[in-house]
Amino acid sequence: MPLIVLFAAVGMALGLTPGGYLAASLSWNRIFFINIMSELLLSFSATLPFQTLQSPKHHLKALTASGAVLVFVWFAAFLFAFSKGITLSWTSLSILAAILFAAICLNSFVWCELH
Repeated sequence: MPLIVLFAAVGMALGLTPGGYLAASLSWNRIFFINIMSELLLSFSATLPFQTLQSPKHHLKALTASGAVLVFVWFAAFLFAFSKGITLSWTSLSILAAILFAAICLNSFVWCELH
């Protein structure tokens, strides 16, 4: 259950930030077109992992505590970088550091959960 809530929170944050940017830079009408295209792509790609999970040799492991901390820190750094990037300038040291830190945390999360 915590994993489902985690991905729901990440999805809402990653959807609202680009959605706000697109609404501000383009017309608000275009968000519906972009949502339809992304929804079709995500609906198709969401079924792919379940086809491989049906065999008995594959099973899902629980999220580790260190993995949960890493994904939370990644999410916070990512959201900070993309929410403050326009106001602080995309080339400012704090934004670049947040993007780099988010990339390191995401890679560490993947490594931590695979090993």
